[in-house]
Amino acid sequence: MAQKPKSSPKGRSKSTPKPPPRQGPGAAAAQASFFSVLSEFLSLLRTRNPNLRAAVPLPPGKVGPELPLSKPVFGRLITAAAMQDNQGSVIWTKDESELQVITGKVTVELSDGLILVNIPVTCDQAGSATVQVPFAVGGPTSPAGMLVATEEHPRGPDAIIAVWSDALLAFAWKLLMSVATRSAAAAGTDTDGAGLIPAALTANADGVNVLTMARQAFDRVAS
Repeated sequence: MAQKPKSSPKGRSKSTPKPPPRQGPGAAAAQASFFSVLSEFLSLLRTRNPNLRAAVPLPPGKVGPELPLSKPVFGRLITAAAMQDNQGSVIWTKDESELQVITGKVTVELSDGLILVNIPVTCDQAGSATVQVPFAVGGPTSPAGMLVATEEHPRGPDAIIAVWSDALLAFAWKLLMSVATRSAAAAGTDTDGAGLIPAALTANADGVNVLTMARQAFDRVAS
């Protein structure tokens, strides 16, 4: 499902290309780590909430459960997603420039309607730094569905942003969507057996809520 950005008072919305990481080993371990964190969370959540225990397949377009990802759980999922296909660090290359991204130390900060992804990086021109990518999402009193906005450039040293702005935005966006879509898919299925999809994101200082739903009839997964 395509995501449409909303306007942000701090900058214009931006669709971003994929970053050019040099991938390393460890994909299987990272995949296992992500799903172990997610499985642990869902098991605890279903124990506390009887309504989530019975995974009844949802008909097309039906809204499903809302997953309250606490800040610690959401942060662990973001870090695990960042480490997919690598073992905690990757090197991006562009022309004559290189940027080391410390994926194993990617963190998040949260407030009402705002998710901040912090990406530690290192390069010759700027040394070690942390680049921050803000995402405006829905808040407790301002629902926004799956509309998400970011600033025109990440926040960080000019020497890094001048070369790596698009790649860093794309990387942070990929992490956010990976956590949202994979969490929703693990929460239940539709009548075709496909995993649920995210219908809305809301954030506050305590965590991120992912509202799930079944795909619409026109978007059904063929068996």
